[in-house]
Amino acid sequence: SKGNAVGKGDVVALIALSNGTQRAVRAEKAGLLVAVQSALRDGEVIGDVIQGSSIAIIGRYAALEVGWGQLAVECQPEALFKRWYVTENNQVQKGASVAEVELPRQTPEKRGRRLLEAATIVAPAAGVVSRLQPLVPGQSIGSQQHGRTIALLQQPLGQYLASL
Repeated sequence: SKGNAVGKGDVVALIALSNGTQRAVRAEKAGLLVAVQSALRDGEVIGDVIQGSSIAIIGRYAALEVGWGQLAVECQPEALFKRWYVTENNQVQKGASVAEVELPRQTPEKRGRRLLEAATIVAPAAGVVSRLQPLVPGQSIGSQQHGRTIALLQQPLGQYLASL
């Protein structure tokens, strides 16, 4: 339903075919269901109810909101996500590797191709990883989510109070 997160290949609908079998409609990419064809009901012929063939629209993930006692782990939207070094609930120290990305080089393009260089995104402080965006390797951060925050760290209470 609208607002739910889906992964690439997740089933977003089941369609009954004229021969009596069912076919799963799968998400072509990961993201949030931002719109669904709410006019469709069980047993209706899709072409009789909607124009076109889109039964759902998958958009970017919502921006992570920094809450009380949390710090944002940020990354440039143009970076290509490669992988996480952490999982949720991991304890990290300041400067610990959180994610690997590729950033556009500051040098000119080579033969019309954009050059990339590996970069490590690090924890801005010690804490517990409380949230990770469900990013897909090989895709830019900005094409997958709103905002620059890719993860949230929950700071220990004493450290948070000392920073105020």
